[in-house]
Parts: sequence; structure tokens; C-alpha cells
Amino acid sequence: MPDTAAATARRQGPSQATRLANLAQVAWETLRDADGMLLRRDLGSSLVQPLASIDSRRQLARMRYQTTGAVPSSSACADALAVIIAEADQHAPELPVMHRYGALPTGARVIDLALSPTDCRAVVLQDGLARIAAPEQPYRRRLGRMTAALPLPDLAGTTAEQVFLLRQHLAVSDDDWPALLAWCVTVLLGDLAVPVLVFGGESGTGKSTSARRLVSLLDPCPAPIRRAPEDLDAWQAQLPHTRVVALDNLSSLPAWLSASLCTVVTGETIVQRRLYSDLDTEPVLVSAQRAMILTSIDATASRGDLAERVLGVQLQHIAADARRTDAELEQAWQADLPQLFGALCHLTAQVAQVLPAMRNVRPLPRMADYGAVLAALDHLGVTEGALAAYLARQTADVAGTIDALGEAVL
Repeated sequence: MPDTAAATARRQGPSQATRLANLAQVAWETLRDADGMLLRRDLGSSLVQPLASIDSRRQLARMRYQTTGAVPSSSACADALAVIIAEADQHAPELPVMHRYGALPTGARVIDLALSPTDCRAVVLQDGLARIAAPEQPYRRRLGRMTAALPLPDLAGTTAEQVFLLRQHLAVSDDDWPALLAWCVTVLLGDLAVPVLVFGGESGTGKSTSARRLVSLLDPCPAPIRRAPEDLDAWQAQLPHTRVVALDNLSSLPAWLSASLCTVVTGETIVQRRLYSDLDTEPVLVSAQRAMILTSIDATASRGDLAERVLGVQLQHIAADARRTDAELEQAWQADLPQLFGALCHLTAQVAQVLPAMRNVRPLPRMADYGAVLAALDHLGVTEGALAAYLARQTADVAGTIDALGEAVL
């Protein structure tokens, strides 16, 4: 009796694609994040990566080679991944995924140090204390190409009071210091909205350097400061990859960017086309709440809505005899960074413990979470009258925007 195609297939066994899909079933966890993006995690690892990616195909090929010594065809990898994606789209659960900042089921806040794909140590903030630990599984985190390692904080040798080391590296006035400190703490808390931080000042006050310092302290990346985006598409392409975004040397603020800044600090949803397949036209929704730093524009020269979301910090003049070379400044910064980050983590843990009660304080500014952090610093005795000073300053800044609108917004 002549062989049929089915009989031939039974003798040959499962296809390459089927074997690859079976390998992935026992080696990967598939999930989706809060934005609906499908992800994969190697079992035993904390790291998650996009499921629909070239890297997933390569990983399938690698697993097949390591298991059998055979190299699968590219078409088999593509077919297997297509099936895995289809199955995940139907059945993958939505699970919390951390990108630098997040929380554990215990309620502890977590700051991923991003030391390496295999080193999942993080700063854990809980019960008013900060500690370094590798959170137990399941602990899911993303490391993108724009994610660099945070400094390993010196928690044992520092206290919260040593956070004042930061003032030695930024030319900040006494009046601006409490608001800037609260901004840094709010960023480290991870899921709270913070005002747009605008460094102003005359030429040579270190605006770009100050922005670069804060990025390296709070969310290091290979491109710590960036040029202003030319259009909305370029702007939206930058947002999903880092928590802190610094735009340098802005001479003006286009109306579209002013409007987007208003929403991105509180949580903007970006609509993007899927990049994996031109045939799939369903959009991807990406939630982007970011901490923004701008330099070189007048903080009061903004539209009314943005003015209520801006924290302007005027950097002080640096005397000629106090100037140092970039190499000297960087050496001093790197030497203080472990202690400074450790002190800031201690302070953030203390703020996190009292923050729920501070949300009942009245009045609070438009950026209410940031106002609650200011109140917490006052409550802890780190600052005095910081919330009241910020409220008074906001009133004055908003009143001053009317005259400045024509010059700042194109």
C-alpha cells in the first residue's frame, strides 16, 4: 500500500518547528505586562524580554543546538515562534514587570541596580529601611539597551543625613535645595509623578553637568542627556526606554512638546505600531510616566498647564577660582557616588514609610504626590517649610507665565 503523507510524517516524527515549540514550553514563561506586550522569561532567571523579537528566534536555535547538537533552520525557528506567540496571545497572564523601579507582593519598593542580566540584586525599601537583596522568584525585570548599572550603594557606612553630599556637586541655592531633594526622592519611589525639573542659570553654571549627574544617580543610561526631539514621533520613540529623560540646551519649547510634557510626567499612553510584523497593524499601547529634566530655558516661560508641573532650579554662579576641570569633577563625583546613593536610599525608605499619612496634608499642589514627599521631608525634620515654600513659589510662577507665553512657546 502506498505511503501517505501522514504516514511519512509519523515515521519522521515531529517537525523541527514542533520540537522547538516544545523546548520553549518547558524553558520559558510567557506573560504580558501592563501595556499588553508579550514577554518571555527563562525559567530560573528574573530577566524578561520581548517575545516577538529576533532574540527569541536566536534563543530557540541556541536551545535546539545545546540540546541535540543540531542546528535548526531559520524557517523552523520562525514557524515555532509564530505558534508560541499565538498561544501566548491567548493564554499568557498579565504579570507585574519592573523596569528599574517596582514593587514586591509584600509592598516593598524595589530599585533594580541592573548590575548584569544574571545579577538581580536590588535596593529593597521596606519598613523605613533600605537593604541590598536579590528578591526571591518570581521577580520579573527588564533590562534594555538604555539601562545602565546604578552605583552599588554604601548602605552600611551611610545615613540619610549624608544626602547633603549632593549639594557639593550642584550649584544649588539654599532656597532651591529642599525642592530638588524632594524631586530626587520622588523619582526613587518609582511610581509617583514628579514635576518637570528645569535647570536654569547663566552660562557656565553647570546646567548640563547637573542634569548628567542626576541621571547617573537615579537612572543611568548610555545617553544621559539628549537633544530636543524634532517631532512627536522622535519624542515618543525615546520614552519607553528610561525612567529619567534629560533634554539639553532647549532654546524654546514647541507647543506640541509643551503639551506632551504635561501628560508624560503624570503618565502618557503612547500608541505605536508593532515592529515585528508589517502584517500586524494592531497598535501597541505603551504607558510612559517619566521624570523629565530640561536645561537652558526659562522655567517660567511655559504654558499655564505646564507651569503648574514645572520645578525651576536656578543654578548659582561659579567663581573663576572655584572652577575645576571636567576630569576633576568626575573623579570627585565617582568617589562620592556610593555614599550619596546609599544616603538617598536610606532617606527614600524613611519617606516611603510616612508617605501614606502625608497624602492627607492640605493643601497640596497640582503634583500632589510630589507635594506629599515635600510634606514627608518636613515631617522627618530633613527640611523645614519645604511644602509651603513650593506652594508659594508655584503661585508666583503660574502668575508669571502669562507675560512669557509669546516668547517661549512657538
